[in-house]
Amino acid sequence: MKKHLVCTLLLAFLLSICSGFAQNTSIKLIDPQRSWMSSKAVMDSLTVVIQPNGGYTQISYLINISTSGTIFDKKSDTVEIESFFTLPEEAIVVDSWLWVEDTLVYADLIDRWTASQIYENIVKRVRRDPSLFLKNSPTAYEFRLFPLVGTTHRKFLISFMIPNRIENDKFKFEIPKIWFTQTTMPNNMKIVFINRNDVNNLYVSNDMDLPMNDDNDMFFGHYKSAVIPMQNFLSYNTYGYKSNFKDGISITNYNVAGEKYYHMIMDLNTLTPNRKALKHLVLFEYVNGKSKISFENTIQPFLDALDITYSAGDSINIMYCDMISDVKLLFPDFIEVNPESIGKLKSEFQKVQSKISRSAFLPLLLNNAVSLLQTTDTTGSVVVFSNNDELGSLDIANTFIKLIMDKSKGKIPFYFLDHGSTSNKKYSINSVNYIGNEYLYINLSRATKGEYYNIWSNANSIGNLFSIFFNGVNTSYKDLNYYILTSDGFVYQTFEPYKSILSSKGMLSSLGKYVGGPDFIIRLTFMLDDKPHIKEVKITDDVIIKSNALPQIWVGNHLKYLEAIAKPNNSTVQDIIKISMDNRVLSLYTAFLALEPWMREILLGGDDPDDPGLSDIDDEIEILNSELGISAHPNPAMINTNLIFNSPLETNITSIDIYDLNGSVIRKLNVPTHSIKGEYIIFWDLLDDFGRPVPEGAYFVIVNVGLKSFSHKIIVVK
Repeated sequence: MKKHLVCTLLLAFLLSICSGFAQNTSIKLIDPQRSWMSSKAVMDSLTVVIQPNGGYTQISYLINISTSGTIFDKKSDTVEIESFFTLPEEAIVVDSWLWVEDTLVYADLIDRWTASQIYENIVKRVRRDPSLFLKNSPTAYEFRLFPLVGTTHRKFLISFMIPNRIENDKFKFEIPKIWFTQTTMPNNMKIVFINRNDVNNLYVSNDMDLPMNDDNDMFFGHYKSAVIPMQNFLSYNTYGYKSNFKDGISITNYNVAGEKYYHMIMDLNTLTPNRKALKHLVLFEYVNGKSKISFENTIQPFLDALDITYSAGDSINIMYCDMISDVKLLFPDFIEVNPESIGKLKSEFQKVQSKISRSAFLPLLLNNAVSLLQTTDTTGSVVVFSNNDELGSLDIANTFIKLIMDKSKGKIPFYFLDHGSTSNKKYSINSVNYIGNEYLYINLSRATKGEYYNIWSNANSIGNLFSIFFNGVNTSYKDLNYYILTSDGFVYQTFEPYKSILSSKGMLSSLGKYVGGPDFIIRLTFMLDDKPHIKEVKITDDVIIKSNALPQIWVGNHLKYLEAIAKPNNSTVQDIIKISMDNRVLSLYTAFLALEPWMREILLGGDDPDDPGLSDIDDEIEILNSELGISAHPNPAMINTNLIFNSPLETNITSIDIYDLNGSVIRKLNVPTHSIKGEYIIFWDLLDDFGRPVPEGAYFVIVNVGLKSFSHKIIVVK
């Protein structure tokens, strides 16, 4: 491992350079010897493999790329496939395969610097068969393959896991389309669904059941499949399948070598009292010269904010003025919110954006909004998204407030989201200073039981402006906390993956390790109508999903935590590399490299793709491949007890913690200052960290060795 310290330092330097380059989604064929020559790639076939893994879904792309019909279609041509694409930040990349003629080669996961050097040396010199898969940022990826010889094709697979969300009693997810549309595509593609016993049907888009055939082969085993037109695949925005839920909660667990993992995803919309569905008429106005953000750069954040703010059960419409001062509705009536309708709303608004006026027409919009809601439904509210500053003087504002109140009779709430940031109009009214339309917005929203927010004091972006607005209108419950216990145990070393995404949709996710079981108890506490409430749900073992992917999912989230450390030191980078390689999860500092078997033997050594064979690495791996034995004597204990560890290997213990049944650490014991092998004893005096005797009951000792945890139960009696 010491031989690779220089590589690690160089690697960190290279990453700091490459992170500065913007990478678009693209794929092309290039001649490495004549880099100015390139061509569009031809995708002969595409198979998308979908495999449920509890709260995550594993997606694999099995792709054939050729030179057919390009400038590189001669036998003498040798080109490289170069591609860049993005995946969601929460994605966990776990595999890469390459076919060398008819031989399947599993890619090695090694440090990025070594992989890049090997790949570049091969591309520059010989016709051999490497593929290189890199992670360049939390969302940006790079895949290269060489060589693709004219008149032939190359076949490869990349695989990653993405988190699910709960919607309509199904797990829902999106399949990233990466660079598919930038290739010459086949007319049809294949979807493979590797279903479990409790998962039978795959749904697409608006919960449409996708007809599939039962198949079986040596490569995928038992599965369902469907061949569909490529254009249909590209048009499907969401996919889903039914799973085991109880009161809106799904739990996945897995036990490997005595270490237990779990993942819980919870739909608060089902579990807690539902908030009242929102019915909002959104008025969109952009006045030139009143904002630091251009009109074009306002549209997408505005649409993205709508997507995050509104969820199933809500209804929405958009009103705007066109170039000839006519008031327009985006849809004839309010639309009910779901992924399909929000996608349509975004698409339709982008189509009309060139027709939207850049002048001030807020009085006209407000008057029409009140008229519309009076004639259709008095339960709706008006949300004004505007940077107008023409209505802020005392006389104009008071006159307008009276007109609106008289017409609406105060029954329509008004919410104002002011995204203007360059107004020079300032007013002092009753010794209070106001900017732009503040006086109007504050008083009209107050009179109608709405709210007023602005981008310069409440938020620093359009997304944050809507987020604050959403928190203001979503008032069904407050101060929510949740606790996870197991029967006779608790959870620890937890993450809340993709928290910001799920919380905006009313969901929670918890991933970690646990002791005890087999059942789980989820307890929620929250305030509703100024009264405390407690809700408890027990998830029994018979409805818990089993998934052997959980250890990788946990490691993937642990790596994301480490990668997010600003300016990581060399020790952190080395930890990331080792954890990534040990668990076959791609990181910013590692790479998947697939080589011909004979070349792999020369360059990396060994035949095991999970063990690259780099010098000195095996001697320094601290994560045990076998059990660490733990016992206690006496047990039950009254005064003290001896914790007895028995390790078959040289083992470096990193922490020894005593937990109570609430999952709280009540004592941290000193770890050995040296590696242990064989039997090792540590004394516990049955005191907590404050020197107080622990009460009688059950306790767990949790011993960490690298990322691996071991536990043992101790009974204290008095």
